[in-house]
Amino acid sequence: MRLVRLFLSWYFGLLSLIFLRGTFTKDLHSFRAVDTPRKLINLIILELFCVVIAATFGIAWWKVWRDKVSARWWGLAASLLNLLISVGAAVLAYFFWGWHSFVDAGCALAVPAIIGVVGIVIFTLSSSVGGIDS
Repeated sequence: MRLVRLFLSWYFGLLSLIFLRGTFTKDLHSFRAVDTPRKLINLIILELFCVVIAATFGIAWWKVWRDKVSARWWGLAASLLNLLISVGAAVLAYFFWGWHSFVDAGCALAVPAIIGVVGIVIFTLSSSVGGIDS
């Protein structure tokens, strides 16, 4: 089970980097191209949402990798977030682009959804992950 937790830890770290890269690679042109205040607010909320997701995955990576006491709860949170993002993206594809896009998104997001379920099971079954939380 330790090996699976280690894999999940590095998976969370990778997701954290992906969301951080997506957040901070935007240039000022994307903010200047917004023509209404509502679109600007929506863009800022989206950016903050990505930062919160990246922070959640990053903290889960660190806690699980270092076997901290709170690693179980951070691992559960990151696994659930991973599952919700995977399923949510497929559902959004269905509502915006139809059934074929839902099937395509479902196939592409099946592996992250399975990893999310595995993480939920692993972190639910482990009564304590490890050492002292400092």
